[in-house]
Amino acid sequence: MANNESPAPTSVACVWNKTSKKKHQPDAPYLQDLTDDEETFSASETEHQEEHHLPNLIQMIRTKFSGILKYVRPGDAHPMLLGCSLSHETIQNIELSTRDQASSAMWNHQRKGRVTSSLFGKILRCKTGQKGLVDQIFGKSFSNAAIDWGKSQEAVAKQQFLSYLSDQHVNGMLLPCGLLVDKENIFLGATPDGLVMCDCCVTALLEIKCPARGKGLVVEQIPRKNFFLDDKLNLKRNHIYFDQIQGQMDIWKLSRCYFVTSTDKDFHCQTIEFDENYWNLQKPLLGRFFKTYVLPEILKN
Repeated sequence: MANNESPAPTSVACVWNKTSKKKHQPDAPYLQDLTDDEETFSASETEHQEEHHLPNLIQMIRTKFSGILKYVRPGDAHPMLLGCSLSHETIQNIELSTRDQASSAMWNHQRKGRVTSSLFGKILRCKTGQKGLVDQIFGKSFSNAAIDWGKSQEAVAKQQFLSYLSDQHVNGMLLPCGLLVDKENIFLGATPDGLVMCDCCVTALLEIKCPARGKGLVVEQIPRKNFFLDDKLNLKRNHIYFDQIQGQMDIWKLSRCYFVTSTDKDFHCQTIEFDENYWNLQKPLLGRFFKTYVLPEILKN
């Protein structure tokens, strides 16, 4: 569905420092702890309180292997890494303290050394250029005009989505998301653009893309060559964004994501469901990449 009208003011709640008591999917244990009748700390407050108590993955591994670091080979360290775990409370604290996302020092701190969902598709399709991906995993920033455009349009896109949520859902609510670490694979993490709750549908994630090539165009007019949408305005399954979204749903244990394509003239929202069979084939490849390319860098003195 494309909507060519500018987003109108909406009564939909946009809640950034309060959580919801709505019943969640039974397979989303992290969300079951969220309550509606108690205020959470703001992201900045939580970050200030936890910044000295939440080591990132690099610090965790180096502390675990302290004293024997120079004797540990990556091939030996990977089985030992499986013994590294985070408590549910720590995972929750990381998520709460990183809800400011890119503007949060803790968000950048916790991403270092972790394979995060924005890179899943690139890693799964990478045949060469692994070093560039590893550099990004260790915090090297990368930007261009297209990325800058997307960042500048995200707030507008969220307002477009809130208008859509008001029109198409009952008592819709958009909540913030921080970095959620995968409990079974603590070297994986995901930060969607939002958490969507309503009284008519299952809890879902929100992922927004604001393509620079769509500037001044409605979504249907965007040239399809090398674009992430097909002729029916569906996300191509062979695109890196598909892997990003599947990985996010897996880590957050949710079965649905609203995928938004936004331009300064238009808005399109597609509902994407979790494909468990597909992701069960892809996820082990992320672990292999971490073991082969990332872990050796972490173990270097």
